[in-house]
Amino acid sequence: MVLWESLVGGSLPAYAIVPLVVVSTVGLALSERRWTQVKQMKGILAVYPWSEHPSLKPVPQGDVGHFQLPDPDAPTKKVSVVALRYGLGKKWRTTMTVARAQGFSLAGDPRFGVVIAPRGRQELIAVRPKHPPLSSGRPNGVESSSWELAQSAGIAH
Repeated sequence: MVLWESLVGGSLPAYAIVPLVVVSTVGLALSERRWTQVKQMKGILAVYPWSEHPSLKPVPQGDVGHFQLPDPDAPTKKVSVVALRYGLGKKWRTTMTVARAQGFSLAGDPRFGVVIAPRGRQELIAVRPKHPPLSSGRPNGVESSSWELAQSAGIAH
């Protein structure tokens, strides 16, 4: 606005301010979303140890963020999870493709929330269950020790 006033004179027209406001609002919303993910990841990493997960079978490019992880209380059962996007596309898809192909480290409980770290990359990715529990309280099939751990990490309510 200062540049406009010094070059053109007068105040900046209202139609020129609208794009600035829209871009700023979108940027703030994306930033807030990422900070929420980072806060959740910090709680998970403070409580859960890292474990290694082998590579996953390849999938179509559009489905790289959906996969299954073993249930900690019943390892033969699988929990469908989805990796939360934090970027706009290509970098996120590349990171997920690398994680699927090379395996990854994970911390957390896939029934509530997980952090994955692809091998050979510096990114941390928040992962949540594809179908989170609808009710509060300990869900059926979750042992009390697992529930207490998830609560101390701030991912179960």
